[in-house]
Amino acid sequence: MLMPDEWCCGNTLYSVGMIDEARELAKRNLQMVRATGAKKLITACAEGYRMWKADYPKMLDIALRTWVSRSFISSSMRTRR
Repeated sequence: MLMPDEWCCGNTLYSVGMIDEARELAKRNLQMVRATGAKKLITACAEGYRMWKADYPKMLDIALRTWVSRSFISSSMRTRR
């Protein structure tokens, strides 16, 4: 499920070789995240995590710490004990 201001990460486009289209979607997503001033990105799905962590850096110049939600929660719980 995507929220009204949330767009797909482009995993399907990238996976089927539509790299230009995936790059345009990645640019839009990165612009939206940068506009928030976020230093970390927490994704809800594994595909989004992979795109932000592995594939977006191949297409764009990004430096953003990326977590998949379950790993972020687990890590946060361990450090708060």
